Formats: sequence, structure tokens, C-alpha cells
Amino acid sequence: MENAIQNFKKVSAYQVADADRLKMLPKHFRQFCPDVEPFVYHIMGKLCDAYHGGYWEFFELSNGGFFMAPMEYGSVQLQNAENFADEIMSADASGIAVCLMAYNHLLWSTRDRVFQVHFERLREYALHHPQAAAIFRIID
Repeated sequence: MENAIQNFKKVSAYQVADADRLKMLPKHFRQFCPDVEPFVYHIMGKLCDAYHGGYWEFFELSNGGFFMAPMEYGSVQLQNAENFADEIMSADASGIAVCLMAYNHLLWSTRDRVFQVHFERLREYALHHPQAAAIFRIID
């Protein structure tokens, strides 16, 4: 157990510069890049009654992961009717939750490992997020 603790490296998120945004989805999702962004927006619309579109920031993770977050919103209320979760969280936490749900769905529908890898990398980041409990209640 001691070695596992010593080998732990905190995953960090870095906002993608505007000039690099167009490269991000192809870089992380290859041929599936046209599917990812609209599906993330679709999931957000299902979970957040107040969501009607807006600008999303892109973030890369130090472990090679990627997520998007709706930055025009302060706090966001997400409600998952499938598990009765109802959480108010920050925009970045809501983006993490929505991306995790999207990656999971896309993994099962495409069976492509790229979504498994991105789910696992984002989950690793989410585990240490200040709002981890709310994120995992929404996606459970």
C-alpha cells in the first residue's frame, strides 16, 4: 500500500488555448470527433433544464485526458432522473460529470477503446476534484 501512495501523481487540468481548440477533438477522439461534442451537449440538455447552449471551454489533463465545461454558467443544477440525483455544482464539475456520462455511452455504442481510455483518465481527475462526491452521485 505504501508504494501505491508514493506512486500517486495528482492529475492537473489545463485550459486549451483558443488557437488550439480545433485540434483537440481530432487529437483525442480520432474518427469519432464529430460525435463527441454534440453528444456532450445533448447529455447536458437532458440533465440541466436551464441549459440552452453556450460556450464551452476545453481542458486537457496531465494524464492525457480531455473534458469540456460550460463556462458561461456559474453554478449548474444537474438532475439525473435515472438515479434521482439532484446536485448543484460548478461549471467545471458539471462538465466533468457530463463528459464522463457521454464517454461511457459512446464506449458502449461504439465499442471503441478511445472512450474507455478517456473515461478512465477523466475519472482519475474527478476522484480528486473538490466536488467529486456530487460528480459521482450524478453519474452513478
